[in-house]
Amino acid sequence: MRISRTLLITLCLSALASSCTETAEAPAPARRSKIAAAVVDNSPRLCKTPQTQCYYGTGPAGEPCSCWSNEGAPAHGITTK
Repeated sequence: MRISRTLLITLCLSALASSCTETAEAPAPARRSKIAAAVVDNSPRLCKTPQTQCYYGTGPAGEPCSCWSNEGAPAHGITTK
């Protein structure tokens, strides 16, 4: 019985010691809520093409868009804030 008790104590102490050696990780970056993202991304934007620029509603910048050029055909570009 003496060997079993010693073995049990040794195992418990080694398990306890190994559980205390974890390394701390950096906290995860804070996520924005969907409402906060919608408020930020729904600001007015312009569609900028090589020929012209026009108002293009609300939303994030960097999306493809089109404006009517002076020649009467659509000109394609990218949205900007």
